Amino acid sequence: MDLPLPLILPYLQPLSLHCLCHVSLQFQKQTLDYRPAIYLLLKERKITFLPTQSTLVDLRTTVADILLTPEHPKGANLDLDQLHLLLPPEPPLWKKKGTLGVERWQRSFVATRWQQSGGQNSSKLMELYNTFIIEVITPLVQSCGETEFYYSKIPLLRTHFPAPPSLDSGGIDATTKKKSKRRGCKQPGVSTQRHTDGRYGHPSGEFNVWLPLSKKVWGSNSLHRDASPWSGELTSSPFVLEYGDVAIFYGNQIPHQTIPNNTDMTRCSLDFRIVPGSLFEENYHRPIYAESGKYYEKHVCCCTN
Repeated sequence: MDLPLPLILPYLQPLSLHCLCHVSLQFQKQTLDYRPAIYLLLKERKITFLPTQSTLVDLRTTVADILLTPEHPKGANLDLDQLHLLLPPEPPLWKKKGTLGVERWQRSFVATRWQQSGGQNSSKLMELYNTFIIEVITPLVQSCGETEFYYSKIPLLRTHFPAPPSLDSGGIDATTKKKSKRRGCKQPGVSTQRHTDGRYGHPSGEFNVWLPLSKKVWGSNSLHRDASPWSGELTSSPFVLEYGDVAIFYGNQIPHQTIPNNTDMTRCSLDFRIVPGSLFEENYHRPIYAESGKYYEKHVCCCTN
């Protein structure tokens, strides 16, 4: 005899609870009654944090200052959207062979700069990041009755540079009509290959927060995501956002990726992950994502009356 669903729910992991919500409206209601935080994994949403009215107005300029300091010859007028024009040129013989060397150099330069001066090495950035967590994420999580949550200790910086004009959206060189090769990357011009975070061992109770730092993201410079975990790549479409917009989506199970950027703008963005307290697995099998690990910081929501 089958057990009634309410008796089974306490034994299910977040991914199984998420899947139940897609079986039927009856199962969805029972699941959400038992664990309301699952709602945060079900529905993609856009939040606007009004940067012109917040201390977060400094976020773009703070990241720009980290990537290009004032002593750089072109650093006096920093604009993240034109970051590819502000970076120093690729050093001679930086790599002896391969194609798309300029883009690889740009990404290497930014990654090194961020490692040296970004993240926790920038007190101003971390202050703004924690302010964002308090002002934007806390109300969202509290809306599902949660009193605490876990968030990435350090936000990740992503850059998507314009691809060379000869490279089409399929990675084909228009001159040679052959698949272009880039040193160290399987897909030329693609900064994020198609994946789910769950595939890399992230716990299934987390959702993604994607915060563009560019003035606008659209089309080939944006992040593309499928309509659902099961809908397939044909349903993939880009986020269309402006600075001040934040995308919330279940990247743990929804495939997402980039395609070669055929715009004339560099897309910069920050992303991080949130796990509602009731969905957090304290003894997760990958220790880095457990409570005693190094990936998450715990935030207790302040009660308001």
